[in-house]
Amino acid sequence: MTLSVTRPIPQILRYLFQMWKGLRLQFFLNLFIGVAGVGIRLLFVWVTKLAIDTATGVTHEWSLTWLFVLLGIITAVQIALSRAARWIAATLGLDGRCKMQRVCFEKLLTADWLALKQFHSGHLINRIERDVRDVAGFLTEGLPNLFNTVVQFAGAFFLLFYMDKMLACIVVFVVPFFLLAGRLYVRKMRRLTHEVRNTESRIQAFIQETLQHILVIKTLERTETAGKELLGRQATLRGEVVESTRYSVITTTVMNIGFSTGYLLTFIWGTTSLRDGLITYGAMLAFIQLVGQIQTPVRTLTQFIPIFISTFTAAERLMDIDDIKQEAHTQPRKLKGGVGIALKDLTFQYTPTSRLIFDNFSYEFPAGSITAILGETGAARPRSFACCSPS
Repeated sequence: MTLSVTRPIPQILRYLFQMWKGLRLQFFLNLFIGVAGVGIRLLFVWVTKLAIDTATGVTHEWSLTWLFVLLGIITAVQIALSRAARWIAATLGLDGRCKMQRVCFEKLLTADWLALKQFHSGHLINRIERDVRDVAGFLTEGLPNLFNTVVQFAGAFFLLFYMDKMLACIVVFVVPFFLLAGRLYVRKMRRLTHEVRNTESRIQAFIQETLQHILVIKTLERTETAGKELLGRQATLRGEVVESTRYSVITTTVMNIGFSTGYLLTFIWGTTSLRDGLITYGAMLAFIQLVGQIQTPVRTLTQFIPIFISTFTAAERLMDIDDIKQEAHTQPRKLKGGVGIALKDLTFQYTPTSRLIFDNFSYEFPAGSITAILGETGAARPRSFACCSPS
């Protein structure tokens, strides 16, 4: 059974918030490193402008040697921050993902057996591997990167606005268009992502089930049929991925046209202003760098759209695990010495409408004995049992 019901966004956000509580350490470390990186990049732009203006004689307030030293320090700090981010992702990121997997795994272990039977084991494995990886990665790295992207956009915009108000407004003029395009993009991509993820789960379940019963398949000479079945499922997946990719490529192409237009306008504005003596060479270089630092966050924000879709889809599938009915738990009782079991008038059926498995069954199992209760396929006659002497 695979559920594909699209849940309300607030419900998904509440679930993600609950999962985030156990991953806050890596979140805040990545957030700190990202914000520091934004500040360092903006400082690099400003120091570069000062160095060029000093070298061309526009200003004499700074020593060119000290500016070069400062640029070297900034570069070293950027490298250190990058290495720290990779180390955190490789260590704390793995810990967070493993923690989420344990939570889902323990829920499956304590789930009601009948409720759990509605899901194929292949679907469940896909969820606690692929979906957990997507959600944990988003909460520990995706969210800090999103916040840092917004900070970078704001910082670059205000620095450019401080240098040239008109140019800053021209560069960000296309942002509302991208936000509208992104809203339309989300609706369809969310549905397509659901379809791709569910097909991946069905393929994994089919492979697992086939390998589990490979002896039967070989005996019945159905290996070729199984191969064709897998090929058909993979063809379905390929069609869904192609449709999703085609839609994504079209949207991305439109956005790239806007980015290129903004860069071209900036270059024209800067060169004409430089020709008319309105700006310095350092300011021209700073303009080009800042435009890149404004457009890069906008481009990154559009790339977050499929990340959001993938994360929300994964969260919905993990919420299906959360919704599985749990067994009633009782405190374990420790028994001392040799303990036997006595059953009297036991009647049992899996559901109120299913056939009886035991009907007024009574039997005493002596301590230390080995007893086998065999079903219809393993017994000489239906519902028979055999009792062996104590070992």
